[in-house]
Amino acid sequence: MYEKYELPIRFTEEQRKKYAEWGIKKGKVLMPMAAVTIGIDLLTVLWVVGRVWLIRESDPIWFQIICQNDGIGEISSTIAIILTFLILKPIDLILDKIWHRPEGTEWLEVGLTKNGVTVKRTYRAGDAGTGVDNAAGRGCCGETTVFETHPLIQMDEYLDAEKNAVRVQGVWLEIGENTRENIYTPQQQKHWLDQPEGKSGSINSVQKLQKIIKGYAAALEEKEKERAWLMEQ
Repeated sequence: MYEKYELPIRFTEEQRKKYAEWGIKKGKVLMPMAAVTIGIDLLTVLWVVGRVWLIRESDPIWFQIICQNDGIGEISSTIAIILTFLILKPIDLILDKIWHRPEGTEWLEVGLTKNGVTVKRTYRAGDAGTGVDNAAGRGCCGETTVFETHPLIQMDEYLDAEKNAVRVQGVWLEIGENTRENIYTPQQQKHWLDQPEGKSGSINSVQKLQKIIKGYAAALEEKEKERAWLMEQ
């Protein structure tokens, strides 16, 4: 019986500042481009309406078909969305390459087995301080994964619910999502600023992880009791 959970690691202050500086710099370029895109979208809408109005004069039946169920609005909005994507997305990708987009959220993998709790951390190429010599590890494709295994019943050694942190290689890592609210200052926060992508199904609470581990240990104990009872029959 094996269960696996992923926990996001909160940025350090240095990582937060680096990401915030990059996000604001990128936002200052994208905002004027977004304004230009909106202007193009409005011109496109006017062009669609004008073309449809001409159809009204030349082909009244086809005009009625288009106008049914807000056909003009659907055509205009679809063209506007496509234009916005075609203009802004390439610029967004180009800026990520030119300005070297900072690394996003790092994830811990916590695996539960009958032998204990295994905590894995993957270091990307170029990261320092992996401490591979002090823990079991393996490397592949420019990444190094280190892992430690702890007993199920001794969670206080590697989990801190009060600080919402997990200990890996002697270092306590704060768990939590990296969102606009904790990357940028209140004065800087704008909904268009970049933020790292999240993962569905991830756990942001060490306290919740503790409950899961306790439930897992209890299930193993019940399973062992059931196996022992069957052996006695």
